[in-house]
Amino acid sequence: MKCVIRFLVVTLFVMSLTLIYNPSFAFADSLQSVSLTQVYQVGTKEPESFQPNQENASEITKNGLYQEKVFHSPGASYIAVHFTKFNLAEGDYVTVSDPQGNHLSRYEGKGKVVRGGEAVLPEFWATHLPGDTALVRYYNYSGLFEGYGFLIDEWAHGFPKENFNELFHQEDQGDLEAICGENNKEWAPCYKGDEMYEKARAVARLLINGNYACTGWLIGSQGNLMTNNHCIKSQSDADNTDYQFMAEGATCSTSCNSWFACPGKVEATSGKLIKTDYNLDYSLIKLPDNLTSSYGYLQLRNAMPNIGERIYIPQHPQGWGKQLAVKVDDGSFASIYSTSQPPCKGGPGDIGYYADTARGSSGSPVIAYQDHLVVALHHCANCPNRGVPINAIISDLGDDLPPNALATSNEAMVTDYQPFVSRNYALDAERGTVYYVVPEQTDAFGPQTAIWSGQPGYSEIKVSLKDLLTHDIAEVILRGQRSSGCNALKKMNDGIMCYDYQQGPLTLTYHEEDNETLPAGMYTGSFYVLARGWHDHSVNQYLKIDVEIKKQ
Repeated sequence: MKCVIRFLVVTLFVMSLTLIYNPSFAFADSLQSVSLTQVYQVGTKEPESFQPNQENASEITKNGLYQEKVFHSPGASYIAVHFTKFNLAEGDYVTVSDPQGNHLSRYEGKGKVVRGGEAVLPEFWATHLPGDTALVRYYNYSGLFEGYGFLIDEWAHGFPKENFNELFHQEDQGDLEAICGENNKEWAPCYKGDEMYEKARAVARLLINGNYACTGWLIGSQGNLMTNNHCIKSQSDADNTDYQFMAEGATCSTSCNSWFACPGKVEATSGKLIKTDYNLDYSLIKLPDNLTSSYGYLQLRNAMPNIGERIYIPQHPQGWGKQLAVKVDDGSFASIYSTSQPPCKGGPGDIGYYADTARGSSGSPVIAYQDHLVVALHHCANCPNRGVPINAIISDLGDDLPPNALATSNEAMVTDYQPFVSRNYALDAERGTVYYVVPEQTDAFGPQTAIWSGQPGYSEIKVSLKDLLTHDIAEVILRGQRSSGCNALKKMNDGIMCYDYQQGPLTLTYHEEDNETLPAGMYTGSFYVLARGWHDHSVNQYLKIDVEIKKQ
């Protein structure tokens, strides 16, 4: 994949205790190759060697202020400062803020407290500040200097928007990697009032090690977050990441198209790395606080998505404000293109889709529209864009899978335009994944006899539904089929076993030709099907199915 790489030519001025970075930009015209799974840089790091001592003490002594230093880069989107050798005497502390004292972070003792107090780091990135200026203040009340202090050895400044108008134009024209044709992503607030927006609340913007951007999202009910391994691959990365939520504009027309524009709330500045895998390109992080009561959380579908199944992707492309990829160039909804794309790393075949993404979208959830469950973890380009199958990650996580990461029930919809697909149920795990599915309510009836090996085909389910206008009850026919990794589509009550394969989801669809005598109307209702263990009929799982059919 090709994209324009920008080279920065800089002049550095040091004036007293204020460090000013004055960028002038010379853009290269040549195209250069980029990695398909490369973490996205949103700022520039500068070396520094500031260390407070008595000799360079500030004359400002009010309120115990011993020394201050200003970091400034005109037009920068953010500033981040890196500390090392941090060791302050009791009662002394350092603050990092903007010139007005906003977005203030305070550090004392041995350094940055991480993972809810599990460790203290003497070397760390301070929480980034929006804007082009950061003020570091050292308050010395102890009067002790020998053996105490800190060193600022580098700092980072986010790329300024005004110097990259051409780059923005290329993104709009689809010239950057992962934009498939025209750019069809939309700002998140454009979907307020929709379930997609509510699910997107769990999606976070990540700033890693001061100048790299990715996307992450809350998984399960206990405050875990998932992103890519190529974004956060070590405990050090997890401890030096700002996890920012609700970074989006106020309205659909609010433009957030610059690096770390439309700041949200930095809810965490560290996390505990629970598990990571290079080939599957995922990392699971436990945040210090459980944020699910504020932002909700996403759940996973333990089954492969279907080709043609509608999806959407909430994301922070290029570190911008949150966007949703919902549609493609022809105006139709984004959908699964393939379940066997060449993997970007060493994992199984990737899930392919033409939903637009961009660098910085790495780590975004690919969500099925019908049940709002995550079916893939986005991690690379190149039209089709690609994500790791989420069921492969589920299998690899094993006992590390967070509580409630898997949906415990299916309350999904069958409509005349979108089928219902259940996630897989491994009901009788000790004897394999053998089970069958039958209708199990008086308002639905169909095949009830379990058979081991039927011919490829489908089962008819007759469902009693109510017309919303006339309130009449009518009988609607649905088709039920089950698929697996080793069999063709079978009738819904066939036993499915593929040895160690955990596949066999149920698909329910509405077909006009099966309902020719059905009067015109808007029909709604619910029924249950029962997934039952093949060997032990006491092992059951009910699935609630909602139905909404418009017959014209």
